Order: sequence, then C-alpha cells, then structure tokens
Amino acid sequence: MNMQPMQPQSGVMPYQQTPSMEFDSMTPPMQPTQPMNSRPPESVENTYFTAGFLRTQIGKLVRVEFLIGTNTTNDRVGRLIGVGASYILLESYDRTSTIMCDIYSIKFVTILNEGSIRAAEMTALYAT
Repeated sequence: MNMQPMQPQSGVMPYQQTPSMEFDSMTPPMQPTQPMNSRPPESVENTYFTAGFLRTQIGKLVRVEFLIGTNTTNDRVGRLIGVGASYILLESYDRTSTIMCDIYSIKFVTILNEGSIRAAEMTALYAT
C-alpha cells in the first residue's frame, strides 16, 4: 500500500475553511504576534515623537486634521483608543465603528476637554 500524502494536481493545496476560521462578529481581532522579548520602536514610546506623545492621550476625545495631497485637509473626531508606529485608532462617538488613520498624514491634533461646551458641540456634530 502507498503511504505518501496525496498531492493536488495543480501543485496548490486546496483551501479549506475550518470552524475556527469562520467570521464571528463577537470575537475581537487577533493581535499580531511578536517575540516575547521584543520592545516597541522608540518612536512609539518616546514622547518626542508624535506616536509617543499620542499614546499619553489614549482614551481622550480628539479632533485630528489630516493633509490629503498637497492642499486638501480632512478631519475626524473620536476617542483615541490606540497608537501604533504608523497609525492611530479612533473610535466613533457612538462606538459603532473604529477608524485606522495614517499617522504620517496628521497635521494637527486637538485634544478636547470633555467638559467643555466646544467638545459637546463637536461630539454632537459627529454623532449623527
């Protein structure tokens, strides 16, 4: 009897979805794996860098202005929930979505005091 594994005709193994790979909206996304002894880049920890400073503001309501192209700006308002080496994560005011933003496009970040009238106006404006 031949005990060699079956090889597909095309040379490519067929993709089979297992039950653990099915989409589950209640399961949070998997975290990227890193070696146990690896440290984040200095730019993420050192407050002299944008990412390092923004990490100290996680949990706060922010207005982030982006430069798109050479002269177009766009802004987003939300709660800062994460900062990576090249991105930030903003949670919408109504907590229905998360947006990942390119950190290299950021021009201005306004940290809103949640007790201020202006912050209430901004959140009401973007909550709809």
